[in-house]
Amino acid sequence: MEKKLITFKNFGLLDENEVKLVYQWRTLDYIRENMDNSDGFSYDSHIRFCQSLKEKKDKKYFLVYVNNNPCAVLDFVNINERDHSAESGFYIIREHNEYAYPISRCANSLCNHFGLIVIRTHVLKFNTKAILYNLMKLKGNLVKEDDKAVYFEFYSFPEDYDNDPFFSKYSFKIIG
Repeated sequence: MEKKLITFKNFGLLDENEVKLVYQWRTLDYIRENMDNSDGFSYDSHIRFCQSLKEKKDKKYFLVYVNNNPCAVLDFVNINERDHSAESGFYIIREHNEYAYPISRCANSLCNHFGLIVIRTHVLKFNTKAILYNLMKLKGNLVKEDDKAVYFEFYSFPEDYDNDPFFSKYSFKIIG
């Protein structure tokens, strides 16, 4: 069985077609409605945002590929190098839902690469599917909830690439 390759490509290295693709995804109703900022925005502002990431040390955004097929976006914001912590966000295109867990699992290796130990995330309260995914599938630690969202915390862990059966099926690479 051939391994599936999960690639995390830094937004600062995206070509014009990839930038357009991410914009199209981000403005899909089922993606946009689950974001803190669910308002629409222009393509020009999206381009400016992507370009601004090249200079940022406290934010990292990645277009995620599985076997060279773009399928998701993963980000780390409010990166605190001193505390080795960040907040994370993730969305996957419906047609690629089968890869949600493998991408999330490889994100641990991404955290290790960047020296991140504590990852925090939140899910809007009405997004029951994502709440259950974080609790049940990813085994996130429920920190709190308020009227708007449910908050989780995760801890990265060392990988055993030679002995973990997951890595007999998946490999990963980071571009940028």
